[in-house]
Amino acid sequence: MPHTFLTRRSFLAASASALGAGLKPAAAAANPLYRARTIVTGMRDETRIPGLRRCLPQVLVRVSGNPSLEAHPLMPEIAKTAEAFPSNVSYRDLYAFRPIRDEQGTRDRPYEMTVEYDVPAIDALLARFGAKPWVEDRPRLVICLAVHHIGNEYVLSSTIDAGDLQREAFQDAAWRYGLEVVIPAERMLQQAGLGVDDRSHLRQTIPATEVVEPAAADDLWQRRKSLFFKPVDGFGSKAAYRGDKLTRTTFEHILAHHYVAQAIAPTSFRRIHAADGAEVDLRVDVRNYAIQGATWLRAARLYRGQTTNFRTVGGGFAPVLTLPG
Repeated sequence: MPHTFLTRRSFLAASASALGAGLKPAAAAANPLYRARTIVTGMRDETRIPGLRRCLPQVLVRVSGNPSLEAHPLMPEIAKTAEAFPSNVSYRDLYAFRPIRDEQGTRDRPYEMTVEYDVPAIDALLARFGAKPWVEDRPRLVICLAVHHIGNEYVLSSTIDAGDLQREAFQDAAWRYGLEVVIPAERMLQQAGLGVDDRSHLRQTIPATEVVEPAAADDLWQRRKSLFFKPVDGFGSKAAYRGDKLTRTTFEHILAHHYVAQAIAPTSFRRIHAADGAEVDLRVDVRNYAIQGATWLRAARLYRGQTTNFRTVGGGFAPVLTLPG
């Protein structure tokens, strides 16, 4: 299996070679979906093999678009044979331009290991899981995010300096599932009709969100009771935690993974007259279903306790009426 890696010396040597030899026709690019990556601390077998085992579930999810494959019962056994599937492994030295601080300069340095796979081999492996490649056009995710952080407020855009960590988090999360993320430029926000007043409204109504960073652990722990912690690559309520119910163990797990912390938005209530005539205060959960920028359906749930509770007298689904003006 061929291996390549990038260090400062090899980068300079390759650059000089390219300049001396002139440009050559580019080879056909591999299908980018059949590619996975992870962080390792060297190119030794004891770091490379565990990295390959992490990458194999990742490429299966990217090609199929099905995140549940990571937890498939067959995965632990298949992962043991992870070395059989790559066509190429390359390394990018994340400390390429920093001084070498060990005897060889290759131990305990962080590398981004990129693994490329043959299309037929991965397609055949997906069939063993009862899955297949997602060959149809994939949705493009357009991110609209208003950020409030320590007196700094802005709408995330691709053309302002603020928000580099948020942009990176969205792109990393989308990459895991083979999706494309579009973060609008300032001009696009203006063309969409989001004027100054609209942006101000977004900043006031969207709960403040920040990327969880280990360096801010003490501050986040102190503020945890006012925060909700969510994985950047999660869905639904999977692996999401209310800060006021966090244990130290769970908090350490959050710090070690990609999470955002969002200000808790208190549930709103509506007072209704139940069938027995009594007045009851119930929680309200409103959903707006939209496709291609057009609202198709609005619906609400009235409930007490969990949103899945359908037993509360007077609770259940409720219509959402839009008032003129």
